[in-house]
Amino acid sequence: MKSRAGWLTGAPLDLAVFRLTVMAVVLAASEVHRAPEFAQLPTALRAPPLGFGWAAELLPADADAARLLQLALLACAGFSLIGFFTRVATVLTAGLLLFVLALPQQWGAGVHTHHLWWFSVLLAASPCGDALSIDAWLKHRRLVPPAPASLAYGLPVRAAWVSIGLIFFFPGVWKWQTQGLGWAWSDTLVNQLHFKWLEYGRVPWFRVDDHPLLLHLGGLGVLVLEVTALPALLWRKTRLITVTGLLVFHAATQALFFISFSSLWACYVVFLPWSEWFAAEVEVARPTMLLDLLGAVAAGAVLLGQGVSGAMLAEQAWPFACYPTFRFDPGPRAPVLVVEIVRDDGSAHELDRTFLKGASGQVEWSSMWSVLRAPTSDALRAWWYRHTPPLLLGVRSVRFFRASMAIAPEAWGEPALRSELLFEISE
Repeated sequence: MKSRAGWLTGAPLDLAVFRLTVMAVVLAASEVHRAPEFAQLPTALRAPPLGFGWAAELLPADADAARLLQLALLACAGFSLIGFFTRVATVLTAGLLLFVLALPQQWGAGVHTHHLWWFSVLLAASPCGDALSIDAWLKHRRLVPPAPASLAYGLPVRAAWVSIGLIFFFPGVWKWQTQGLGWAWSDTLVNQLHFKWLEYGRVPWFRVDDHPLLLHLGGLGVLVLEVTALPALLWRKTRLITVTGLLVFHAATQALFFISFSSLWACYVVFLPWSEWFAAEVEVARPTMLLDLLGAVAAGAVLLGQGVSGAMLAEQAWPFACYPTFRFDPGPRAPVLVVEIVRDDGSAHELDRTFLKGASGQVEWSSMWSVLRAPTSDALRAWWYRHTPPLLLGVRSVRFFRASMAIAPEAWGEPALRSELLFEISE
């Protein structure tokens, strides 16, 4: 049986595969490629997430500045991917990700890509370029029997295992704490499904809400999977079975909730025993104690940040957060902001809300709910100007109402029910 220290050690190849995967995901992440779009959110509509208010003013406030930041990140991640100046490139990637991935967090609800920054920090503090890299090739390292296992290679990988387990653990715990088995055996899942379908403006081909027993059993499986994933991922005999279960979970949430989370499940290659499958390794100098210590500090910081944010139930925070818990029943109606445009001739009509649908729908909903939580005149004006059709003429006034709409797909055509006049602008 391996000692605790032995379990924490690892081989250069496993760490290198982890580097290749994380950097490939960063290069493909939609949140990175949409950075210029996210940066255009008006200042009055920005809602800095918990833990990042100190740096909110450092974020780019226009598309051009965000594009420069984006290009710098893509360049650094690309260098880290191919392993050229790996140490510097990976450190810069982690630093740039901190700000690029903070941009969508300003829209009032967390966009949970935090793990990409956590994993980049683990890699930045490690000798992740000692295999599968141009740096290693340039040093003319040759294939030899596997190098001695080292903490510097193993600790970032093991920390990633724990990190992924915690991503599921805290949402599971909070579901049990909030509703227990009632989360799976009530209308909670049906209403959450309808809520997500409303956000995306479409319905999946398979209406699982028409099969309540199947939906309830699936919910029970989620309750069990989330709270057991952490220990099961750490135990060798259950690791691959658990990873398979998590992949099934992701496939189901993609099909039923339209939540792909590919930036997370693509990183599950970190659980595979690459160094055991391939008998050859690259010859490397044994990492120094300083590298071991640096890796331990990075791992401790990442896992402590996850632990604190998970225990605090900080779902809308950056750079550490509890991942979405979906623990509450949202009910059969969703809050919406209704904008009524009154023209010079006295006629009135509502602003079309089609921008709430599609790829940008989720962040648009988040922005709208953020305004509804604190409906100041500046925020309402900024929201109106952001969504005003170009060259809209002949407008006498604009009225903003707090309202709600039915979330069941069959009721999407019903008008929103207004409950309160929030503000009126005279043009």
